[in-house]
Amino acid sequence: MYFILLKVIIGIQFALIFLQKESVNSALYVLFDIVFKISLGLFLMVFFFAEKFNGIHVIDRYIISLAGGLLFFDALTGSVPKFLSKYGIALPSWWPIQKS
Repeated sequence: MYFILLKVIIGIQFALIFLQKESVNSALYVLFDIVFKISLGLFLMVFFFAEKFNGIHVIDRYIISLAGGLLFFDALTGSVPKFLSKYGIALPSWWPIQKS
């Protein structure tokens, strides 16, 4: 239900962007983008790494889990800096990417 709610919210925002009522740079869109990417990334990493599936080869499970890690990494290095810069919050010096 959680992912369905997030997909509906993203879908509504996509419609608003398509109708030019909102932009992809709006704080609300970026926030939900962060939440969706982090949630889906963590789900893919944990679920496919921990569960055993009869029809999926072990290497394929690791690749899907890695894809979840990439989504998580994309949220933290792409969307989070964009969101924080909207509010004038400086990123710490150890953050991998300083500007988005």
